[in-house]
Amino acid sequence: MFIKGFFLAVGLSALGAMVSGTANAAICAGPDRSFELTVSSGCYAYGGGNINGNASHDPMMIGANSGGNTITYISSALGGLDFIKGLSNWSDSSLSSSVVGSVTVAASDLTGFTNYVLGLKVGNNKSVSWASFMIAGAGTFDFTITPKQGAGISHVNLYGVRGTTTQIPLPATGLLFIVGFAGLLGTRRLFKQ
Repeated sequence: MFIKGFFLAVGLSALGAMVSGTANAAICAGPDRSFELTVSSGCYAYGGGNINGNASHDPMMIGANSGGNTITYISSALGGLDFIKGLSNWSDSSLSSSVVGSVTVAASDLTGFTNYVLGLKVGNNKSVSWASFMIAGAGTFDFTITPKQGAGISHVNLYGVRGTTTQIPLPATGLLFIVGFAGLLGTRRLFKQ
């Protein structure tokens, strides 16, 4: 009985969060525009100008202002962000004062990267024209941008820190092979007796 009650309470709580629209929502708000995204982490940075995946101009990749492209960090800056790709699987629609929509990040988009950041870009008529959010992994993320501009989103970028692999030096690999092989021989002798 207790278990049924527990799951009912958890389910109702989750339903209440979805109805109220606050389920894991993060907000990046500058002086004249706010971006909201359903995420598990939070706002990473926002700025003016453009984020375009160009390592010499994109403030997300440089980690600093670059010409007319500005960045304001909300959380700690990640070192070595790389541009993964521009996403095309997003949709948006304009309301009277906002742009709402969703974007899908596939698991295959994240292969070889860690510390994922999703950037949303709209027009440049305000001091805040883009915002970026930390995401935990693949999924579909709903967004709201207020105030709207023009037709809505101009582009969506995905960034990440290139993953590193730990390599075992060759001498250690050889030693592991010898130890494993000796273990197999010992096991064989044990079963022969």
